[in-house]
Amino acid sequence: MLEFREITLADREIFARYTGHTHSAYDSFAYWYAWGAGRNMLFATDERALYLQTRYVSGERYEFVAPLVRDPEASVAPALEVVRSLMGEQPVLWTPECTKRLIERDCPGLMEFEVEREFAEYIYRVQDLIELEGHEYRSKRNRIRSFTKKHPDLVYHPYTLDYLQACLDLDRDWDRSKVMEIVEEQPERMARQVERQALERALGHYEEIGAKGCVITEGERVVGFSLGCETPDDMVIIHFEKCHPEYRDMYAWLNREFLVREWSHLTYVDREEDIGDIGLRTAKLSYRPCAFANHYQGRFVG
Repeated sequence: MLEFREITLADREIFARYTGHTHSAYDSFAYWYAWGAGRNMLFATDERALYLQTRYVSGERYEFVAPLVRDPEASVAPALEVVRSLMGEQPVLWTPECTKRLIERDCPGLMEFEVEREFAEYIYRVQDLIELEGHEYRSKRNRIRSFTKKHPDLVYHPYTLDYLQACLDLDRDWDRSKVMEIVEEQPERMARQVERQALERALGHYEEIGAKGCVITEGERVVGFSLGCETPDDMVIIHFEKCHPEYRDMYAWLNREFLVREWSHLTYVDREEDIGDIGLRTAKLSYRPCAFANHYQGRFVG
């Protein structure tokens, strides 16, 4: 019988045995550890697969993630049957694109899938976002020139724990600036609480989870930060990126600067999902993604 437990820093090597082939944020231990704060994610393993439960979306009830198999060349069917036996009446599995393909290969007709557009991860070429060449990036180049002209004294710093509290304070300032825009309903408040927990966990243990970050200051003030992790498939995943609400025009500059200084040796950058936010979707699409890492709801048929 599988025993599900909270994800700890000591589990990084365990996760490495089962991830590295999903081509999404699922390849990053930082993702699971950060968002598992407050027991929002639980995991178990056997010789075949890594099994995960999450209550991030539902808020209370744990839902299953499709099993992440240790050997993608072996059949996913036995691991899928383990999950099915544990799900009871739950109809949904959260399934990344690569696992969907394995299920369709090994268990044709067993499940039906519906794409979850708000959870699709945006994939870009690193050099595209560094060079910003061509007419389609003209507005980005203009915005960066205008911003740096107004703020000539910005300083880039590699992230260290010395900046932890300042980054958390910036996040609270960002939250306060969004109060009038956020619908005051329980799901929205809960989502922000979970995000704050994840951010504090990731920033507080960035070295242990294999992350690198940057902090931007103007004078003595921290005005922006970003945090990312390299994956085994020539990609960096940007897990967190925040600018002070008075520096909203800094995002294009911060995004490029972080890639230039830390990730220019990689081919791809994953800037994660838009969670259905129309403004965020518009912004992410404006950077011209070269691909999406799709996620699905998977339901057993019959």
